[in-house]
Amino acid sequence: MKVIGVLVSTKGSTNSFFAEISRNIESKLNLYVYKHPNDNIYLAIAYAPSPLDPGKSFRGMNNIEKSKIISIEKQLKKDESIIVALKERCEFYDLIESYNVFLSIPYVIEKGRRIFCVFGDQRNIDKYLENLEAYYGRNNITTKKTTLSECIRLNIGGYVSSYILSTLTKREKEILIKAFSLGYISHRRKTTLEDLSLEMGLAKPTTSIMVRKAVEKLVKKILENNNIQDNYN
Repeated sequence: MKVIGVLVSTKGSTNSFFAEISRNIESKLNLYVYKHPNDNIYLAIAYAPSPLDPGKSFRGMNNIEKSKIISIEKQLKKDESIIVALKERCEFYDLIESYNVFLSIPYVIEKGRRIFCVFGDQRNIDKYLENLEAYYGRNNITTKKTTLSECIRLNIGGYVSSYILSTLTKREKEILIKAFSLGYISHRRKTTLEDLSLEMGLAKPTTSIMVRKAVEKLVKKILENNNIQDNYN
């Protein structure tokens, strides 16, 4: 069997519990889903490297029953959020299983959009996409052929980047992106601190401190993660 891959982006269903959560959180929601071997029950673990306001995110969510959630456990911290849910089989997973395609996990939900990769033979992929369009609506779906390696990079890269960047404030992200795009943090600088400061509308000392602080926080986050891994080696 020749396996092909497709990258899919869908506008979240109004009945999707996790799509609703993703609309109220800054970072991407990374979703791991596992099927119970003896029942049509799924364990869904959603992780976001940013805080989640339970009042804002869960208030008025009347679609929990419609999204077939059985139980929910929340582990909310100042720098990360984990939601563990047991749920019944829903239309999204019903389509995956009915047409014998394979879903790559974790997949991402961002601002209500579900972004994921599926793999299978051409015939099953075509049938799956045809029925996915029927369920979500053709205008709510985009697809792109992909490879297994590209999908892995998407999954890992999206998770790692959101995890590392979560340590920065919005303003720190902006100044770091601008510093990079202008070539300020290149090994051969293409712009000056004064020009970067003018672009950001900040004083030169403030700009310098913010850039160094942002880089320091990123390196610290990376090294902390390496230390966690080293403890298990």
